[in-house]
Amino acid sequence: FTKNTELNDLFSAFNVNNYKQVMWFAKNVSLRDIYEIDCQCDESDLKDALVQYVPEHFSFIEQVPIYVTVYEPEDTFWKYYQNWIWHLPKIQADSAWDITIGNPHVRVGIIDQCVDIEHPDLASQTYPHSDPYDGYEFNSWNLFKNSYKHGTIVASLVSARTAETGTNPDPNGLLASIGFNTKLVGYFTSGMPRVLHASTVMGVDVINCSWMSLGSLPTPNIDSINRKIITEVINNGTVIVASAGNGFCSTWYNDTETWSNCDSIPPDFE
Repeated sequence: FTKNTELNDLFSAFNVNNYKQVMWFAKNVSLRDIYEIDCQCDESDLKDALVQYVPEHFSFIEQVPIYVTVYEPEDTFWKYYQNWIWHLPKIQADSAWDITIGNPHVRVGIIDQCVDIEHPDLASQTYPHSDPYDGYEFNSWNLFKNSYKHGTIVASLVSARTAETGTNPDPNGLLASIGFNTKLVGYFTSGMPRVLHASTVMGVDVINCSWMSLGSLPTPNIDSINRKIITEVINNGTVIVASAGNGFCSTWYNDTETWSNCDSIPPDFE
């Protein structure tokens, strides 16, 4: 590679397969002095060895960043109607997609009102096609007769199929979602027993709870049970994601004060 025996020996020890001038065409002389080293080795170890044994041959040694293509979905809503999916630009999903688009080995439990398994964006994302807690079938008739739609909406936010440029030119639907390689486990209805089931029995990695209790605040006994459930879920290594109170539109109270205000969190829940 070079006229320096010591440097050549080091390159050989680290399986260096290329040592080249990368900007020989540059007008700036200092840029023409930059060389790139490729090896079949741990680049960090090679860098440390170069710094330790032959520092006089280089003015600086740095690892080259890995450059990746910026991700841009092909789905209709993302490309042309982002006001319909305003939440994705709001959380800068396009920047997150450059890091990850989800992982099929990660499963999210949707503890909610069923999931429409016939929806083109969700059909291949959801398994099993029934509530694993009680076997309730997720079919269009059951969803229609009970006016169930909330679970499908939540599932779509998490992992609606998203068309990848180049690899899948025909969109599977209109939507786009934040972690669309992630898989889903749906439930027929909400409630803490299903939260525990999703974690302990189904082994999901994340649980989504976009719901709250109605009628009254939890009693000490119910609160104790819920805390035990949450403790077991956390000890299982499952992450719980819960809604932050945007559905509070009725009067809540504790021993000293009452509260009533839509779309904000009552004092008890801060």
